Amino acid sequence: MIKLKELRTAAEVHENYRAVRERVKQWGRAAPPAAIEAPLVPDSPPEQAPKEPPPRWSPPVVVPIIIPLTRTQEIKRLVCQQLGVERSELVSARRTDKLTFARAVAYFLLRDRHGKSLPEIGRRFGGRDHTTVLHAIKKLERRIRSEPETERLIAELQEKLDDAEADSSADARAPLER
Repeated sequence: MIKLKELRTAAEVHENYRAVRERVKQWGRAAPPAAIEAPLVPDSPPEQAPKEPPPRWSPPVVVPIIIPLTRTQEIKRLVCQQLGVERSELVSARRTDKLTFARAVAYFLLRDRHGKSLPEIGRRFGGRDHTTVLHAIKKLERRIRSEPETERLIAELQEKLDDAEADSSADARAPLER
């Protein structure tokens, strides 16, 4: 059981500290006695206690920051919107005809418009191998030559990308409104 005693001055605190320290040295490796006198040091004297509660914490104000989409994100967004697939499906392992076609279109646009390397495109689409990306692009190019509908789809997506890039560059040049 610990007995507590009240200490009022700094000298009393110091003296008690020295006495306790001496007792601890005397114990050595033996177990300490069952009762130890420890000082009772109040947190703050009653006359200094705050009269009103502390102000309530309020969370910091969060200001939304609009970060423009990267070229890859913009192409993924447009392809998903145009072909009716989810963005998460583009990077998934699923291989349905609809998804492989959507991925191939995105690969093609990234390679054709922005000159991205095949390994980089593969990394951005779930870590696919560069040969997978190359095969998909070549297959899509054959399909563009043979199907006018696919050619129109690619032309429409390229037009939308041109518009999106023009809008983003105009936004970058516009002065900030206050």
